[in-house]
Amino acid sequence: MKRADAGDRAALPAVREIFETVPGIWSSHGDLATIAQDSIVDLLAGKSVLTREGLRKKLAAMRAELAGPDASPLERLLVERIVACWLLSYQADLAHTRSLRRPSLRESEHHQRRQDRAARQYLYGLRNLALVRRLLTPAVQLNVAERQINIAGGDVHVGSRG
Repeated sequence: MKRADAGDRAALPAVREIFETVPGIWSSHGDLATIAQDSIVDLLAGKSVLTREGLRKKLAAMRAELAGPDASPLERLLVERIVACWLLSYQADLAHTRSLRRPSLRESEHHQRRQDRAARQYLYGLRNLALVRRLLTPAVQLNVAERQINIAGGDVHVGSRG
């Protein structure tokens, strides 16, 4: 594994065999969401093992809370994007705060633009997750006496038949 990670292509057949025989081991090397999030965590935590572990716990809690127990594959993908955007948004906030110690208008504006973009991406991810959940909720129509009740995505519409 170390040889393959260092670029030794001769180790590739052994890596493929390990990936086929050991369930799930490939995911830690092929999950770009986790690799990207770990990279951001490393940037934020620096040498602090305490901060690194705290961030990992926070991310796991966010994943569990946002995804819930019965998340679809699409919801899980969106949750990973939201978690990454949350990290980047707060990293941009920290970078902007640190830039204020060196009062340069150009640098401050740069960091404010990064903050704005990161916050927009985070909110965009949250909005998309809400939209997907609404679309995944099945619509139900009930006919009771002379009234028709449509329930779709949590919205209730009542009308009369006829």
